[in-house]
Amino acid sequence: MVRLSPQEVDAMISSLRLVQFAAGFTFVCGVLYAIWKRLWLVLAMVLFLFMYLMVHAVHAFTFHRFLTAVHWIALLVSCIGIRELWRLLDKNGRIPRPVLAVIQLALLIALVIWTGGLFGFLKPMNHVSARSVPVLYVALAAAAAVAVTWVIVRRGKPAWSTAVMLAAVAAILFSNQLSVALVVKNGKEDDEFRKLDEWYAQYAGPGDKLVCSMFMVLQMIDEKNAPYFLPLPATGKGPGTCVSSLRPATSGMSRM
Repeated sequence: MVRLSPQEVDAMISSLRLVQFAAGFTFVCGVLYAIWKRLWLVLAMVLFLFMYLMVHAVHAFTFHRFLTAVHWIALLVSCIGIRELWRLLDKNGRIPRPVLAVIQLALLIALVIWTGGLFGFLKPMNHVSARSVPVLYVALAAAAAVAVTWVIVRRGKPAWSTAVMLAAVAAILFSNQLSVALVVKNGKEDDEFRKLDEWYAQYAGPGDKLVCSMFMVLQMIDEKNAPYFLPLPATGKGPGTCVSSLRPATSGMSRM
């Protein structure tokens, strides 16, 4: 079990709060810009996002995976907010080039410090998921290869800005490593569905049905028997109702 020191926990909480503030601020800026410019497509996506969140907020339980379908909307709107904030600051190119270079340098230093601080968490994450660490290195290598290729194609002109962008990508990858480690773990996450499907294939008789709270996973694993995998709520509230709804009594025994 991985144990973090109080200082590491405080550092993680402070970093999380900073990221939350930046994400919330840029998201609000993106929404305000969409309202000002009457970007109906963006506003429609924001409206859908809030309706989606409200529907799931009243759900009996919530999981992070519920946001997989909509998190890109918040990210897109935040990117719009960042872009328009910069355009407001650099309207008509009023920021001198030396000042831009200083801003880029400050951003580069901040990204390096951020990434360096996260680098110390790689070892604890290696205990959580040793298989996820190579994923990070491969992603970093791919980003570096793309950056080098871009500089070569452009004959070295965007080298400085590309370096800053590469540092930003590295910071994003390191920041995302915790989520990757918790999902990948030892590579056998949700392996129980495979074992359950193997059990069904071995013991189920013709027409036997199987109920599962996440039946759609079984349907994806075993398309041939997909019609026989049913959602648990649809079968009734009690064991007796559940069994009787799986298979008629005249057809034989239903397996649970």
